[in-house]
Amino acid sequence: MLTLFLLPNGIRAAKWLDEDEKQLLESNIARDEAPGVDHSLRSVIANVRVWHLAAIYFCCMMGLYGVSFYLPTLIKAAFDVGMLTAVPYAAPSSR
Repeated sequence: MLTLFLLPNGIRAAKWLDEDEKQLLESNIARDEAPGVDHSLRSVIANVRVWHLAAIYFCCMMGLYGVSFYLPTLIKAAFDVGMLTAVPYAAPSSR
């Protein structure tokens, strides 16, 4: 049972990857760890990817808050609030 939660210690130990995938992952990691990469706060704030991800996260959270706060009002207008509010959260998520 415990072995289900253990991950291999490195790319070379991953049995589910073939040799080409292992080489690709190792080259990508080596490129990302290259010296001279600026990890300052200024570079993070200036990074467009960070702003795109922040906008996506903001939209997801606003949708969740909208459903969480406004759904009981909609249900009350149509039905009884009771257990109907829990219906959207009972559905399996796509994660």
